[in-house]
Amino acid sequence: MGGACFKGGNVAEPTVLEPAAVASTRYLRQGSGSVSSGICRGQVQEEFAPLFKAAGHGGNLDGRAKDELLRSMTAVPLPEATALFEAWLAAEAPKKSKRIMSLVQKLLARVLDPAVEAVAGIIEALGGDSGDVAGNFDCLATLCGDALSLEEWARGGVATAAKILTLAARSSTDDAAGYIVPAFDRLLLLFRHQLLVHIGSSGKNLQRWRELEEKAGLPHLEEHLPLLGSSAKSLFFG
Repeated sequence: MGGACFKGGNVAEPTVLEPAAVASTRYLRQGSGSVSSGICRGQVQEEFAPLFKAAGHGGNLDGRAKDELLRSMTAVPLPEATALFEAWLAAEAPKKSKRIMSLVQKLLARVLDPAVEAVAGIIEALGGDSGDVAGNFDCLATLCGDALSLEEWARGGVATAAKILTLAARSSTDDAAGYIVPAFDRLLLLFRHQLLVHIGSSGKNLQRWRELEEKAGLPHLEEHLPLLGSSAKSLFFG
């Protein structure tokens, strides 16, 4: 593929936050400044009890149960969830974390897949990549905004799910493809043509893309690069 659509928009691979920098003071820390891994094991399983319980039973849930589980993930503020899961991932066996992350993938698919499918339908109805409106990123983003928009109750859960999945991907030595979120990847690729057409306005594209994410209640995908395939990532970095 050609150059990055967002190149020049000051996108950089984000650094992983140190747990001590984001954890609430109600979480005990070791003298080194990181969340105690021993405390973390119990704390994260307590704070995210429904998630761990469901994963322990195989993660086979119906749609309503998935919705309730995603809703429950909003109970812990994102900075605290980040700190706890970062320490937990460093302490736990890979097999146990894989069960949790597999369930997290299912929760994301539950709410994201219908929204992305709706966007695909809009683009197809406009004539695909060849349509006049479909070729204009700004217009297309406006038209797709409502279809892509997540329900308010789901937004916090999606943010937490994406964050802990990104942390898992960065700490894992397994095949990176296993952490890709198909809906995030497909969404960027659906807009690929429109972004490339306006490659000379990459800074504006990035700003408009971020506005679309915020309106839709999506996390900023440039902060979750491990959840994207190589083609989608290249829209940010080339």
